[in-house]
Order: sequence, then C-alpha cells, then structure tokens
Amino acid sequence: MTWEIFLFLLAAVFCTVLSNSILRLVLVNRKLGLNFRTFQLFISKPTIIIAILLSIIASVSWAKTLVSSDISVAIPVYTSLVFCANLTVGTILFNENITISKVLGMTCILIGISLVFSS
Repeated sequence: MTWEIFLFLLAAVFCTVLSNSILRLVLVNRKLGLNFRTFQLFISKPTIIIAILLSIIASVSWAKTLVSSDISVAIPVYTSLVFCANLTVGTILFNENITISKVLGMTCILIGISLVFSS
C-alpha cells in the first residue's frame, strides 16, 4: 500500500468517524421510525446533511483504497483504525468508559497495523 492510498484510507476513516459522531450528537435520545417525519428531520438539519456528505466522501475514499490495494490488508487496517478512532472519540466527546482491556486491545491493534505495514 502506497502512502497515497494510505491517505485515502485515513480520509475514509476520518470521514466515517466524524459522520458517526455528528449523527450520534444530533440524534441521541430520538426515537426514529421509517416514516415521512424522519425523512423531514434528515433533510431539515444541516448537521445531518453534513454527516451524509461525509459518509459519501468516506465511501469514495474507501472505494479508491479498495481498488488500489490488497483487500487482505485494506479491510483489516480500515476496520481496526475505525475501531481505535471511535474508541478515542467516544471517550473524549461522549464520556464513554475506557477500560484497561480496551486500551490493551487498541494497543494490540496498533501494533498489528504497524506489523502489517512493516512487511
């Protein structure tokens, strides 16, 4: 995986995590059904539109990553980085509990990613 493709992967991770965080902030404590009112909520809030646009950017970056690199490397690295980023964001923004097992797991993941790129 080249640095250019790795940057696309990082863009996909960043946009995915940012989109998820925005949706969590905007939609927390709302009971949403599949109806017209939900659709109105989605098209009336600029923050939700931004989250949707970020998801589209993430999808395009992810597609570029997939067609330009080994799938056996791209998918594990992407999912691992999304997990680590969501854990960090959840702890910082949403006051989610972080445990020693989560920290150890994230450390193992980051070591694994560095091993994948060192070979």
